[in-house]
Amino acid sequence: MAPHKASRDSKKQKFTQGSSSRAPPIDFMDEDAEFEYDQHKFTSEAATRRFLEIMPFGILLERHINMKVGEFDDFRLELERRQWHRVLGNLPNEVDDVLVKEFFEYAYNFDGSLARQAKVQGKIIKFDHKALNTFLRTLVFPTDRNTPYGNFLNEEKDFEAIATRLCLLGESYVIGVSDTHVRVLCKHLNSLAQMWSVFSYTNISPNTHTLDINLE
Repeated sequence: MAPHKASRDSKKQKFTQGSSSRAPPIDFMDEDAEFEYDQHKFTSEAATRRFLEIMPFGILLERHINMKVGEFDDFRLELERRQWHRVLGNLPNEVDDVLVKEFFEYAYNFDGSLARQAKVQGKIIKFDHKALNTFLRTLVFPTDRNTPYGNFLNEEKDFEAIATRLCLLGESYVIGVSDTHVRVLCKHLNSLAQMWSVFSYTNISPNTHTLDINLE
């Protein structure tokens, strides 16, 4: 996601309908249907069915957030501090939706394992934390040292201070049945926090995706 202010003239990512090495569509909704698939290109019949199943789904390319005056500069400066703008600020403007869906086909593991990698057109694409840190050029800490985020997880939290920083006026955490702070709803985040939430969801987190497909 390129860090830019929303405007009518801003560039938008475009879909391209790439040519897939996949088999022609079949009636994938019929689980009892018998069909042949290319075993050199598909890992299994289940993978074939899954690819055909996800082809009609759309991909969410952009989300728009209205930011207050000065918030974009705060966001940009933090990107530059982390040097993420060098990678995430120069992504291609076109997206091959077929390749993306092939990736999701192979990223899904039917045995429930979390390999965090997929093979697309003969190339292994890894999306585990190490691969993402390498891609983002994130500073790697020695194994005997905690990361700043690790330290944050281990320290005692001031939930009121966090809510004041992240939430709209008058909003706070959802409280669980045992009187614990569970989460903050996205609609209760202020605009800058929403921007970082969307940015992390679409670019940083290896456990989520922007495709409207339920991986479970």
